[in-house]
Amino acid sequence: IAAVGDLGLTAIAAEPVVLNQQLHAFVCPDFINNEYLAYWLEAQKAYMESVASKTTIPYMNKTNCESIPVVYPPLPEQTKIAQILSIWDKAIATTEQLLINSQKQKKALMQQLLTGKKRFPGFEGEWREVHLADICIINPKKLPRPLDDKVTFVPMDAVTEDAKLIRHETRKYYEVEKGFTSFADNDVLIAKITPCFENGKGAFVHSLANGIGFGSTEFHVLRAKPNFCPKFIYYLTNSREFRIRGEANMQGSAGQRRVTTDYLRCYKLRIPPLLKEQQEITSVLSSADCDIETLQQELEHLKQEKKALMQQLLTGKRRVKIEG
Repeated sequence: IAAVGDLGLTAIAAEPVVLNQQLHAFVCPDFINNEYLAYWLEAQKAYMESVASKTTIPYMNKTNCESIPVVYPPLPEQTKIAQILSIWDKAIATTEQLLINSQKQKKALMQQLLTGKKRFPGFEGEWREVHLADICIINPKKLPRPLDDKVTFVPMDAVTEDAKLIRHETRKYYEVEKGFTSFADNDVLIAKITPCFENGKGAFVHSLANGIGFGSTEFHVLRAKPNFCPKFIYYLTNSREFRIRGEANMQGSAGQRRVTTDYLRCYKLRIPPLLKEQQEITSVLSSADCDIETLQQELEHLKQEKKALMQQLLTGKRRVKIEG
């Protein structure tokens, strides 16, 4: 098991190994199935954290490891439990690989579709080079107060590194109209500060309370001009090229470097000549996002189901039948 940092990580050695000081080895006696013990230790993370040495990074020493309580059924039942849980592990591993593949496919699609290397049937004509300021308003003025005073608030930790909005809050307009960044439905948020920008933090916002939002002052806001697709701009700002060039043009002191408004205004890009082609590209990439989100939800469901099953099987609340 891992002895430092992320306690409770386990693995079974398939051949003789040499361990460093960040790992501990458990050698099972004849009456303990090694896979069963691995699952048991995986479930003891909370206990390990409670007894670990309280240093900057939690550390499990030999004495801590020896104190871990182990409850176990007869050996045949241990083996059966391990077999059942391994089936869930295989399903989780398969879904994780599907997710990785889908994410890679989306990146490849973005590279092809956002550069014009791949065109859809029926669309012709050269893509035109523009500045970002030609197709969107950068950091637009805030919208007026709504009648019921309700708006959506988005802190930085509410957006992910794959540019998704995962939560938001409802606030009163007067609470956030000063000292925060304003935006509206169908705007694109981009984190401006390091390392949030390089890591991909941002979001495409919609369904805001009264169509109005406020958030961290570390957001830049892009609002599509008429005849330009807002989500096409969103995908452009999530491209690898946009992030790399932005990182190279950051200004400020170490730890406080930011992407400037001038960088965004002057950023050159190529776009399809027709709004319809922008929308078609957006539709395909949005579909890829939906597939990824479905796999992420399925993966989380499998992990939660396995966790619940471990709680039942490893405590004896649910017993398994041993044939023969």
